[in-house]
Amino acid sequence: MVKRNPFTTADQVNNPLQEVGVSISKSTIKRRLHENVLLLTIDKYSTIRIALAPKRHLGSYYDRAKLVGDLSKASHVLCSPGGELFCVSGDDLYRGPMPSKEGVDWFSVAKRVGKSEWYKIKRMFFHPNGELYCTTHGGELHRGPQPDNENVPWLYEQSREIGTKGWDQCEALLFHPGGDLYAVTKADSIIKAKPPSTKQEFSEWNKTTIMAGGSGWLKLSYFMAFCPEGKLMCVQKDNGNMYSGFISEDGSYIDNADYLGYDYIIFPFLSLAKDKTISSIITFQFLPERGKRSSESAEVIEERIYNNRKSSTALNHTFA
Repeated sequence: MVKRNPFTTADQVNNPLQEVGVSISKSTIKRRLHENVLLLTIDKYSTIRIALAPKRHLGSYYDRAKLVGDLSKASHVLCSPGGELFCVSGDDLYRGPMPSKEGVDWFSVAKRVGKSEWYKIKRMFFHPNGELYCTTHGGELHRGPQPDNENVPWLYEQSREIGTKGWDQCEALLFHPGGDLYAVTKADSIIKAKPPSTKQEFSEWNKTTIMAGGSGWLKLSYFMAFCPEGKLMCVQKDNGNMYSGFISEDGSYIDNADYLGYDYIIFPFLSLAKDKTISSIITFQFLPERGKRSSESAEVIEERIYNNRKSSTALNHTFA
């Protein structure tokens, strides 16, 4: 039996069985995954919570969310499309698994993958393909692979500068699941276009964009993220109201969006993640020859001879 857990993976199923001398081929673990959306939050006391993202205003996210660890002294926290957590603390960038245990300091299981340059970052966000995008306090826009080596500077050796000026003026930058880049501007509008492929000032890129919605977006930019189906989830700055809905060019987003609750501004950090839960395992293939011998000891086995040739009654005996 596999217990339902939002962080259960094939490796987590395999490893405990290997410890007792049984191995399972990953190709034979057939999984039915529920790719719902999780909302990860961190409160002012550094407590990490996670639960399915709200779909209606009834019920309290705060009360039903699971406490899954602690994370302090962070300036940026976000989940990658692949299900990892990235965090900037001071000058350094850390990368690690999604938190899953109450009271555990996330930094104790994370790996430092960048140092000395991450204080320059103003915004971080992921493309749906997993590429990391960052804006600097100097107004540049960079794109590159997810960092994995603290000794290789990401800004200067791994990333590519695709924006040269003005990108720090955006109130929000985020990707639609289809790959379009959305930006909330100082003019209280939301615009979209393909991300720049060559060095462009924000004002130049802005000329290639189209209006994605009406006005009123500045107040909704406390938190913004697209769900996999294309709905935009927003948190209002003044009261913490959360909404979810599709953006419409003609009409108010709030008027057409679903209201999901209030007071989400109590969380300094919010991020969406995919829930890849194993709901059932259809078949196992046991491969004893791949098992590991964990211990070996001598056993004394009792020897006993039975003569049952002349009896018509089956002889039963239990050996302890």
